[in-house]
Amino acid sequence: SLALLSTVVKLANSNFGESVEEQIFFQHLCAIPLVFPSQWDKVGPRMVDWLTNRDYWLLFNLVASVTSTFAARKAAAAMAGRSPNLLM
Repeated sequence: SLALLSTVVKLANSNFGESVEEQIFFQHLCAIPLVFPSQWDKVGPRMVDWLTNRDYWLLFNLVASVTSTFAARKAAAAMAGRSPNLLM
C-alpha cells in the first residue's frame, strides 16, 4: 500500500505541482485507516487507560511525538526536494 501511495503522489506531483504540506497530510490521512483497525487491539485499550487514569503526561508525549514526526517529515521532504537528482 505504501508503494501504491508513493506512485499516486508522484503522479499527482507531476500533474499538479509539488506541495510538501499537502503530501504529508494525505499520507497520514491515508495511513490512519490502514493502521488503526489492524492495531486497535493494542492501541485502543492503552489510550482508554491513559484517559481514564488522567495520565496527561503520556497524552502530551503522544501529541509531541506526532507533532515532531510531522516536522521531521516536512524537513526531510524539503531537503530532498532541494537536493540534486542523479537521474536528471
